[in-house]
Amino acid sequence: MTKASIPLLRKNAPLWAQLESKLACSEYDARDVGFLDKPALTIGMGMTEKQGGSDLRTNTTTAVAAGSGAWGDECLINGHKWFFSAPMCDGHLVLANAFEGGLTCFFVPRWRPDGTKNGVHILRLKDKVGDRSNGSGEVEFHDAWGGRVGELGRGIATTVEMASQTRLDCALAGAGLMRQALVQALHHARHRFAFGKALADQPAMTVLLADMRLEAQAALLLAMDLAERHGSDEAADATWRRILTPAAKFWNCKRSVAFTGEAMEVFGGNGYVETGPMGRLFRQAPVNSIWEGSGNVMCLDVLRAVSREPQAALQLLQDLRAQLGAEPRVAARLDGLQAALRDPEQLARRARWFAQELVLVAQAALMLRHASAQAATAFVASRFGGDWGMVLGANCGTSDPAALLREAWVE
Repeated sequence: MTKASIPLLRKNAPLWAQLESKLACSEYDARDVGFLDKPALTIGMGMTEKQGGSDLRTNTTTAVAAGSGAWGDECLINGHKWFFSAPMCDGHLVLANAFEGGLTCFFVPRWRPDGTKNGVHILRLKDKVGDRSNGSGEVEFHDAWGGRVGELGRGIATTVEMASQTRLDCALAGAGLMRQALVQALHHARHRFAFGKALADQPAMTVLLADMRLEAQAALLLAMDLAERHGSDEAADATWRRILTPAAKFWNCKRSVAFTGEAMEVFGGNGYVETGPMGRLFRQAPVNSIWEGSGNVMCLDVLRAVSREPQAALQLLQDLRAQLGAEPRVAARLDGLQAALRDPEQLARRARWFAQELVLVAQAALMLRHASAQAATAFVASRFGGDWGMVLGANCGTSDPAALLREAWVE
């Protein structure tokens, strides 16, 4: 959130001049003092209210004008946030109704600029399933000081820019969780012996681990490719970001939930005890799928992006076709995506299908470009065959799954 706040805070030039070096600092300052007195800052966000959840238009928190200061328009904010992430941060980007202008984004620090505590009252910390070391709070604002960030009445559009960055982080986190779970499972399976040989050499386990390896590799390639495109000014990369970021967030995070469950099973009963690593990974995975928009929200965002720029969406599919070459199985799925774009009424009902197909095609293109020939061939054969998808390990796309594991594990 600190990283993602930077493009938003730049919209208030005088405030940004005060915060830039503090946000760029790589040292953490844990002191509870005013943000002007710290060399390093962390930034959180307060958007969600209990009556609306993802529907930010229903927010009721208000902001009343309190004059203009060194950093522009100042307001006093009153209301409630159901999820305030994360309350230990030095400041938060908060969405509130400025009655004369509508929903607007404000920078709300823990301490007011005059050195007094701000009116942010923490009611409780959420008792979350996982992610416990990163607090989430429920708060009330009582005349909390806030400085406007972005245009008046453009708060949702402003925060969407932040969400694009944090959704990329979720896609990266999903890939990272899968990679860590895979490494843990591979290590255990290579050192645990049953019925006369290592678990990793038992045929069913070998296929499962090979399939998990393909899943983790494709997820990582998609997330890292997206990260590279987020630093580009090219029009094609901008289209890719707008359409693929929510799709990648949906798919990587959704798959990581099942993936960490499979990795836990590799350990057997030892995977289900807190003294091992798998319990935390398993509990952590769902938060990325929920945070910054759940699965349906992400898939609807994909459809919203393609409906707003249909020609750009078609061009993206054409670019993917060019990258895939003459691979007929993937080309057939691309044909299905193009046909779906011509029927927007039906497409709304098939939002998850469209996001899934788009991600798999993009992953196939990336695997063909960056993975070994063996891994790329296995990915296409499994993901674009007729008997893949219900559970990991049903089909890893090759008759030599052990070879995929030899590539995945480097001594």
